[in-house]
Amino acid sequence: MNPTITQAVKLGSLGVFLKGQGIMRTDVQSTGVPCLRYGEIYTRFDDYTDTLVSHVSAEVAATAVRLRKGDVVFAGSGETKAEIGKCIAWVGDADAVVGGDTIVLRGHGQDAVFLASLLNTAPVAKQKAARGQGDAVVHISARALSDIDIVLPPLDVQTNVSGTIRDTESLIASLERLINKKQAIKQGIMQQLLTGRTRLPGFSKPWRETTLGEVLTVRHGRNQHSVECSEGIYPILATGGEIGRTNTPLYSKPSVLIGRKGTIDRPQYRDKPFWTVDTLFYTEIHETNVPKYLYYLFLTIDWRSKNEASGVPSLSSSSIESISAVMPGFEEQKAIAKVLTNADTEIHLLETRLAKAKSIKLGMMQELLTGRTRLKSAAVAV
Repeated sequence: MNPTITQAVKLGSLGVFLKGQGIMRTDVQSTGVPCLRYGEIYTRFDDYTDTLVSHVSAEVAATAVRLRKGDVVFAGSGETKAEIGKCIAWVGDADAVVGGDTIVLRGHGQDAVFLASLLNTAPVAKQKAARGQGDAVVHISARALSDIDIVLPPLDVQTNVSGTIRDTESLIASLERLINKKQAIKQGIMQQLLTGRTRLPGFSKPWRETTLGEVLTVRHGRNQHSVECSEGIYPILATGGEIGRTNTPLYSKPSVLIGRKGTIDRPQYRDKPFWTVDTLFYTEIHETNVPKYLYYLFLTIDWRSKNEASGVPSLSSSSIESISAVMPGFEEQKAIAKVLTNADTEIHLLETRLAKAKSIKLGMMQELLTGRTRLKSAAVAV
């Protein structure tokens, strides 16, 4: 095709399709030749990758299709027509192979990252869905893929767009790594400060042994139907989060909430009025104790080990109140809570930046991959 103009083409006109060879699940191991399996295209990768997580022995790899840099690999089967034929570009240099239920497009002469990203957009996914066959398990063939219509810009435009995609992906990956690092640091700080192994400057008084029942009282939630109001200003809470609104709060002071049934291991902290239903306990915090400190303390408790039911996980108020704890004084509680709140604030700001970067990527790709916006320079700021 002419490299200087935008052209509408059939996917099959770009290169050749190869069918991945069958590699059994039992063939996969932790070391050896990297292998791309069709299910990983759905679960582990977006539009391109240069590293793989599965491996097979050299003997198994000898009979498999070898990947070449620039190959676009499609998942040939899946659970729904909406996702069938998702693909990734292989941009790695390592010797690698593909497993069964994959289809490889080779020798396409396009920017591989651009092409794979384009082939995963909603309009092309709709074409793939229309060509998928089956119900419980959906399949798509190389012949069906070859008939897909796409519009390709000149190669230099593709390269500019893929560079921007890579830059944005790099930003997202770096933010994700930083968030994971900050969360790990916070966990370490919690283990040190909430056990007294590390003391903050200015505090040296001994901690006292107590039980949660001496510092708080566990209260039951109530049926919400009589107070529900779609335009209410206060949330009605269950173990999974907000389930409605009300103008009548059940409790108005800062509180730590914990599931009574179902999700019993996800404490919540509320410092504004709320209503809870019967599956969610709330707590009245006794004076000279800091609610936010107790929330962080709740996060360190193995709540699953306190489960009192053989079916749906359950907690009782008495089992919660009987949990032993070693507590610092009020001022030290307040200082520890401030340190951990600052850590949470920093993580939240990073998570906001990450969400913004992902939103920018989505909108940018919709514009650039469809040609609605033409790129002159690549810059992403969040």
